[in-house]
Amino acid sequence: MNKLFTLLNYIPKKILFFPIYFLVSFIPYFIIIFLFKVDQPDLTVHISFADQLIESQNKPAHPIFFILIKILSFFSTDYNLKLFACALIFSIAQYFTLYFSIRIIKELFNREVNVIMHILILSLQFALPIPFFLDGIRYNSLSMNYFHNGTLSASIPFAYGLCLYAFKFLLHDSLSYLKKAYYFALLLILTKPSFTFCFIPAFPIYAFIKYGLSPKLLRSLQLSIFMTFGIVAQSFYLRYYTPSYLKDFKIKFQPFFLYGSISNHVRIVLEGFLVGISFLLLYFRKIIKSEYLIFATLLVVIGYTISFTMIDYLNGVAFPNMAWQTTIVNKLAILFCIPYFIPANLKEDFRWKTILVSLVLLLHGFYGLYYLYTVPSFRVFHLNF
Repeated sequence: MNKLFTLLNYIPKKILFFPIYFLVSFIPYFIIIFLFKVDQPDLTVHISFADQLIESQNKPAHPIFFILIKILSFFSTDYNLKLFACALIFSIAQYFTLYFSIRIIKELFNREVNVIMHILILSLQFALPIPFFLDGIRYNSLSMNYFHNGTLSASIPFAYGLCLYAFKFLLHDSLSYLKKAYYFALLLILTKPSFTFCFIPAFPIYAFIKYGLSPKLLRSLQLSIFMTFGIVAQSFYLRYYTPSYLKDFKIKFQPFFLYGSISNHVRIVLEGFLVGISFLLLYFRKIIKSEYLIFATLLVVIGYTISFTMIDYLNGVAFPNMAWQTTIVNKLAILFCIPYFIPANLKEDFRWKTILVSLVLLLHGFYGLYYLYTVPSFRVFHLNF
């Protein structure tokens, strides 16, 4: 075992893993979306939005994904070319999610990314909740990944970039990092703003815990206020400048409505956040001592609270769109946990707790890969299998 860990420490990780990151980012989506033409349940709708982008006077409030479809399909009317554009957007988003994951661990946690970390980061990109409690239900577990939703997938690297540069500003007190955080915040709002509902309150709370009443706290509040104004402007646009069918869009406070009962909601948390719960049970002391993990915990609590209490209605029909942020907060929280349960010295500090949490995450990753393997057979990103 010691020889194995010695070997892992000396593997040339850049040479080995960045080509792997490229392959695992591009091959799955091009096979599923472009080759097998799997465009259900969301891509057909998103492509139709993109088609209406120029002709219609009513532009979407978060247009980036739809603009990219038009540009990367060269404004063609060919549906296959539009599917190619979608596959390319998904793949690029996946690659940059991996890219920012590495940078977050290196630059925020001051850790070299060893082989085990690389494997777990890759596993996180495919991880799905394993239905221990709810037979056959995968999406309803508020998944760590939704492979079919383009606006969500495109927003994840922007959310990661926002966190990276916001924290780098606090670490180095450089306004250049804060400006980059503003850029990523704007891109996030214009792609899919769900994560902003969690970041806006969590980031100033983190800054207060870390730095108290200080200029850094004021800067963090400025960033959150900027994002709040962005959301308000979007809401105003949706209310007064979108098609008439969106005029009847409402958000209601309805606790524990989404899954029917409190017990169902508890099972959703146990199933959808099992990796995080495993870390929480085994490394609780690390969480209360680390501001980063406190921030990650705040994101998760806020994300699930919104999911379990807020429901959006369109023309009187309830939709679970207030739950999208759970994907990003789950992934980001687990990413923040990885440097705490994977030791810097694999040879000397590898513990049973490390093995257990790593296995839980790997099992979720393999389950997600199995799900993707079944998608071409169904010709749809199916909800149950």
